[in-house]
Amino acid sequence: YTEDLFANTGKIDYNVRVQSIPNKGSYCGELLNKLTVVQGRLPQNKKECVVLQNAVQERGFPIGGKLQLVPATKEEKLKDTFAVTEFEIVGVVTSSTYIHMDLGSTNIGDGTLNSIVYVSDDAFDMDVYTEAYLQMDGSKEYTSYTDEYNTQVEIFQDKVKNGTVKILNERFDDVIQENRDKLK
Repeated sequence: YTEDLFANTGKIDYNVRVQSIPNKGSYCGELLNKLTVVQGRLPQNKKECVVLQNAVQERGFPIGGKLQLVPATKEEKLKDTFAVTEFEIVGVVTSSTYIHMDLGSTNIGDGTLNSIVYVSDDAFDMDVYTEAYLQMDGSKEYTSYTDEYNTQVEIFQDKVKNGTVKILNERFDDVIQENRDKLK
């Protein structure tokens, strides 16, 4: 799960991306984009979080401190997205997803992400995942950026697109039906 919103440590609101990290299941050992703990530990329950290293250095997100999620708009209701909205910061991490200081953009605040906050899956209260990381079977057999590798990536992307269209259509139909039922 992923959600962009404001986070407050008692001083100021920051634009953050809150991402879930799996806390159960056999897939945990095979994760892409694993986090590396620099200080402290990973979250052990839904009321704990870790922050990307830059947040500690530049934003004052201390281990042991509290981090409060704040809706990005007055209309947004965090209870529709999160099981909890206040977290204890229990660790500092780095991630191969964010190897430089530019963390990306967002549609909240000034449009710049100030940090990434990681929480356990059960801190979110969502019915559907909002993000997926994929790895192509056999990708390690090819040298990145060669013609052969690029051809295999294109084949893989086509398969993903075809599968995604089916999933999106099914989800669309589910949402339409749920809302029709509510109108009755």
